[in-house]
Amino acid sequence: MNNYDRLYGDKAEGDGGNSFVEHDRSGHVRKLIINMADGSRHFFNYAHLMDGEYNPAENCIRLTFTTGTIYLRGLRLEKLSNSLTFDMVKIITVTEERYVKTLPCDEAVIITFEFVRS
Repeated sequence: MNNYDRLYGDKAEGDGGNSFVEHDRSGHVRKLIINMADGSRHFFNYAHLMDGEYNPAENCIRLTFTTGTIYLRGLRLEKLSNSLTFDMVKIITVTEERYVKTLPCDEAVIITFEFVRS
């Protein structure tokens, strides 16, 4: 078992189809992990998050970190945006667009992730 598995256990791969998983409790050092559909993974430290914006008209969440900006695009992003505001999201899973119709209708769905370095 590696350190990642010890820290995140079964939730490392997401949580039963949910597009994001929250931290169990508040803490000082928080990471935001992005699981890509191809199996790759990105991670960011919340301490470096400078600001964010949720734009429901464009179905987009923008998060500006000291190293660059993340753009998350998808469906039903309001709850995810609220959780990101309070540093509660631990894992976000990006879903290929062709699988969107197989997911629950009340969950946020992230279809695209873009990171632009500053």
